[in-house]
Amino acid sequence: MPWGQLNWLNQASPATTRKFFNTSTSFVVGNSPMKGLAATAMPLFTSLHDYFNAGATMSGSQFPWVCYDIENWAKTLEIEKRHVKLALWAFTDLAHARGQKVVAAPSRDIIYAKGADDPWQSPETIDQGYLRVGIPLACDDAEIFLCQCQNDEKDTDAYSTLIAAADRQTSSTQLLWSALTTNFATGAQMKAAYDSLVNAGTSVSGYWVTIAAQSQVQTAIDFFNLL
Repeated sequence: MPWGQLNWLNQASPATTRKFFNTSTSFVVGNSPMKGLAATAMPLFTSLHDYFNAGATMSGSQFPWVCYDIENWAKTLEIEKRHVKLALWAFTDLAHARGQKVVAAPSRDIIYAKGADDPWQSPETIDQGYLRVGIPLACDDAEIFLCQCQNDEKDTDAYSTLIAAADRQTSSTQLLWSALTTNFATGAQMKAAYDSLVNAGTSVSGYWVTIAAQSQVQTAIDFFNLL
């Protein structure tokens, strides 16, 4: 969970926060740990260019893990969006050279990037295009692949179908994470999405939970309380 959102959660329910994030196998996304919690701090980059320029400040001894969140937005350079597979491979290669492990988190909307090597093709859905292009497969060198499927979570069939298909593209040695969000959802809907992956027999080993606004913290608490 992103640092600021985890702080919201901690303010609202310290017990819930300790239960799920007071362990080194949980992650707080940012450049510093959260006081009183054992969660591993993991810097996030939206651009390979920025990660490259971080230089000596990024090393495995300081930050064992790093995340690459490449999306079709202004935060990611156009050249990276056009050549997304090369960017994903290059980021992971550089991270490994720095002694870091990688969470590869490409957004599904990357297939809409202008001038993309392998762009979206009408009339396919965003999920179909994401899988056809092979975005999950392009993350196979990363230790963890995060499928940003949170916008599907209220349609549990679409959610579990996407994750199952992405799972088939991932490496046998790679961990798979799935995304969940409080945005326009209830805790029960988030739990239903979670259950759909269990029922589908996917190999998901972790979840990236985002709290879209501080006013939605209770939704996250409700979800965690259902686990």
